[in-house]
Amino acid sequence: VRLLGFGVDVDEMHGYIKGGTFNGEVKLNKFVSGEFNSQVFFVSGGKFKYNPSDFLAEGYTSTQEGDYYVVK
Repeated sequence: VRLLGFGVDVDEMHGYIKGGTFNGEVKLNKFVSGEFNSQVFFVSGGKFKYNPSDFLAEGYTSTQEGDYYVVK
């Protein structure tokens, strides 16, 4: 998932992941004014091969179940 905002204030951009199965890493490469902004993606559901805990929406947890991390 990638957010692209040509001509848009990037501090106003957000992505919400509410479910699905993701086999790739959850990474952040949004670069704003020389700093990385971690408040871009908010994960509130889904199964992830790699731990998405840096991006959990408020009140959600990530628990390893077998080969995946499940967000509830």
